Amino acid sequence: MDPAQRDATFANDALKKAKPDYKVLIEIACTRTSEEDVASKTNGDFRKLLVAIISTYRYDGDEFDEGVAHSEANILHQAIENKVFSHDEIIRILSTRSKKQLNVTFNAFRNIYGTTITKVLLANPIDGEYLGSLRTAIRCIKYPQRYFAKHACTDLRDDIRYGDSGIYKALMFGNPSVIVTTPETCKKVLTDDDNFTPGWPISTIELIGKKSFIAMSYEEHKRLRRLTSSSINGMESLSLYLTYIEENVISSLEKWSNMGEIEFLTHIRKLTFKIIMHIFLSSESEHVMEALEREYTTLNYGVRAMRINVPGFAYHKAFKARKNLVNIFQSIVDERKKLRNGYIPKKSKDMMDALIDVEDENGRKLDDEEIIDIMLMYLNAGHESSGHITMWATYFLQKHPQYHQKAKEEQEEIIRKRPSTQKGLTLKEIRQMDFLYKVIDETMRVITFSLVVFREAKFDVNINGYTIPKGWKALVWFRSVHLNPKIYPNPKEFNPHRWDKEHKAGEFLPFGAGTRLCPGNDLAKMEIAVFLHHFLLNYQLEQINPNCPVRYLPHTRPIDNCLGRVKKCSSTSM
Repeated sequence: MDPAQRDATFANDALKKAKPDYKVLIEIACTRTSEEDVASKTNGDFRKLLVAIISTYRYDGDEFDEGVAHSEANILHQAIENKVFSHDEIIRILSTRSKKQLNVTFNAFRNIYGTTITKVLLANPIDGEYLGSLRTAIRCIKYPQRYFAKHACTDLRDDIRYGDSGIYKALMFGNPSVIVTTPETCKKVLTDDDNFTPGWPISTIELIGKKSFIAMSYEEHKRLRRLTSSSINGMESLSLYLTYIEENVISSLEKWSNMGEIEFLTHIRKLTFKIIMHIFLSSESEHVMEALEREYTTLNYGVRAMRINVPGFAYHKAFKARKNLVNIFQSIVDERKKLRNGYIPKKSKDMMDALIDVEDENGRKLDDEEIIDIMLMYLNAGHESSGHITMWATYFLQKHPQYHQKAKEEQEEIIRKRPSTQKGLTLKEIRQMDFLYKVIDETMRVITFSLVVFREAKFDVNINGYTIPKGWKALVWFRSVHLNPKIYPNPKEFNPHRWDKEHKAGEFLPFGAGTRLCPGNDLAKMEIAVFLHHFLLNYQLEQINPNCPVRYLPHTRPIDNCLGRVKKCSSTSM
């Protein structure tokens, strides 16, 4: 059953009940833009709301208007005050405004009236299905990730959680699934290659690539990882890239400080993409880099979207972006092979050269599809996570002056101990950044860039006395581990000192675990550390909207992409 069929089945079952479960329809309509015609099964105000949400075009861009937000916050408040919950203006606002515009409106409502719109609706004594549906619509739009995490856990806890084992049964992406949520169960699924194989949704495989690591068998993954990961792992490889990374961090920060207002996250992502491009495609032009970056942005919006290949939907746009990426990579492969004309250089210039030249023990080379899918995967993973974590680490340090000061003092001490003849960072100095690496680890824990990974049981597998049947999906839910209050007291609080002590295996999984551990984890952390080193010594970030709402999909970020000004500051040590 594909996702569209699953939604239709759930909607049908919800309406057949003696007391229809309208909340299910709202969930589908708000987060999946379902096209199911439910008007014939509903009536009254609820029909007006649901049909409007389903059928009205909703712009999905990132632009927003503060003036419109304040005006519509007042309209919503007036309608709620007058208890006219079915007011046409409420339905118009909820069904036509972009999710970004709505989040700004809900934030304006809170700032003007000192409370959230959902709390006002909860406090109203005139409740019922329609009012509950309004609350559900707003929560789904505002915090989709938080909403579904909360309700999935609540539903599972009520019926099908197996004791305190951290194992849940569910139907996910149309497949019978088990969600594992404790360090022990997550570690078991991630490291047991004999019993589990990758189980990503078809939509993800189609976008990232059938020959990429996410779709490979254990043996094939082991072979290709061995052939490709040496370029981005180990001290020798890291030392090759350190100077390039540092030079670009320094020049980028200097440039940003002279630009006025910028989207801080957007520019960091451009920086991290430039770095990964140098490692993988060093000789390609600025034009190629910009084209690839543009297509990757579109691709990532569709990776977690419903598999609806219809114009206007995120998956359709992402599928087109993949085709464009494949065409770009194919032209690069063709050009590189043409330049060789049978000649293999003694030393590869970048990862693309290495992939074209590499042979296994049997003399087999990678075919074009393998090269392209591996490149597509590596470039995507190599800039998105490091870009977002760099932004959030900077954000958290600015929000917590005591940690900012401690991290800065550590960097100043490194500079003081440096020989006067030395220019630039060394790997030895990076290994001395003890507190800064705790900041990075704490950022990765709080944000949890990768929410979940998918595995599939190859056989009937026993975990904690419970059997996961052959063919079932096993979802490793990283966030449940990283935000578990039994492991991390006050888990939503940013506190780098959590890392003053060692944690047990499985309690921290930012890069996964086992044989499929992210191959670029050392490179990513070094890249973040170099950026923070120079930022702490010489710059500060002045946010335009310090209380900006957060968007959770496809990745956690402020809806304004951390709009602000990078300002140069004096450093006593420089």
